[in-house]
Amino acid sequence: MDAVPSAFVTSLMEVIRIPRKCSELVNATELGGKYGTIAQEIYDHVSICRIAVPGFFCETPSETPSEGEVFSEAPVFHGESIKLRAIPPLAKHLGSLAVTARHLLFKRNQAPAKGASLQSFQRLMTLYRYVQLRSLTVERFPPHSIPRSSLFPGLTTFFNKVTLHYHSDTSSFREFLQALVAGKQLQTLAVVNSANRDPYCMFRLNPDDPQYFPRQNVLRKHTHPRWLLEALLVVFFQPQFFRLNLSVDFFWDSTFFYDIFLWNWLKRPEAFLGRTKCFKLLGAPLVKLLKKYGFRYIEGTQWEEGFPFPFGGRRFVLPHPKSVDHTLELTVFARMLQDQELELTNREFCERAAYFETRFHSNAELRKLPTMSFNGGVVDVLCTYGEHMEKLGYLIIFVIMAVSFFSKQFA
Repeated sequence: MDAVPSAFVTSLMEVIRIPRKCSELVNATELGGKYGTIAQEIYDHVSICRIAVPGFFCETPSETPSEGEVFSEAPVFHGESIKLRAIPPLAKHLGSLAVTARHLLFKRNQAPAKGASLQSFQRLMTLYRYVQLRSLTVERFPPHSIPRSSLFPGLTTFFNKVTLHYHSDTSSFREFLQALVAGKQLQTLAVVNSANRDPYCMFRLNPDDPQYFPRQNVLRKHTHPRWLLEALLVVFFQPQFFRLNLSVDFFWDSTFFYDIFLWNWLKRPEAFLGRTKCFKLLGAPLVKLLKKYGFRYIEGTQWEEGFPFPFGGRRFVLPHPKSVDHTLELTVFARMLQDQELELTNREFCERAAYFETRFHSNAELRKLPTMSFNGGVVDVLCTYGEHMEKLGYLIIFVIMAVSFFSKQFA
């Protein structure tokens, strides 16, 4: 086949716009004829841009750099093969733009000796404003409020994937997060705290493993910032949003906070329509919560590579009691050997968890899978209360018809 349909090329270009699907582009390079050749050419052009800046806000006008002054480190462009590229790619070939701010508040003496000017940085951001994945990481927040003007206009509506390092409940952290939520552009949000982690554990072991990152056993409801809970609930229910990651050193997120999310899902299923929403939490889920809501176990453990031991994942599901289109899937991940996993009950497995993910599905496929109770037991198929009542009604009708039939036979 000599001619390659334009729809094929268009579909490959769309894959570039979804970074998590780049593996599909790799698979396409193995196609025969010109299909594989064109896929390889496109794959070779896919690039990622990374750039580090000292901050985005200036405390005083005197700290504001001129447009020609060095502001950020030089942007780094590389392909999927990690090969560095000297020439900035065309916007259509850029898979993602990743900006890291070491501080939210900029100080003039924090600018690098060499790099890109403020004008060059702003021009770069304008050039890549339509890149599908635009991520921002902010590592430090000042204790006081942030100034009104930013070195980059439209900062809180430009990025759709944001990671914020949470060290304490500061005014600047609260104001910046609330502005991001109000911008209604976030698709992925991560709130992390890595201040107390040992560097060896962060780079050589899994930083999310509670064995190397002990969490503060704080369960009282008033210990969490109420405004943070409200902000996270607001952004989670926005239609464009689909993934929330929390990795902070308090237990309230996996207990009281998680309870609030489950309650909202049960009361407001319509807020979860559309795409699947995902909620990832550091630490172990509270077993009494899983029993309280009636989670059921899907037999079979999924395994992922990890060092020094792999991660095993057990799946639990909860059908919505009133909406057949909504099912909640919970996957609990714990680090252990496969032989160890076979000996653990669901309670023991959950108590050893490093983290867990919850997916709020808007389809009924999971209801068709055979499940068991949390403590183990009879295999069943998930049904809502309405479905159970419908089956009971059919059974009653069948019994009445059977009684009527046999009554006539022996009359």
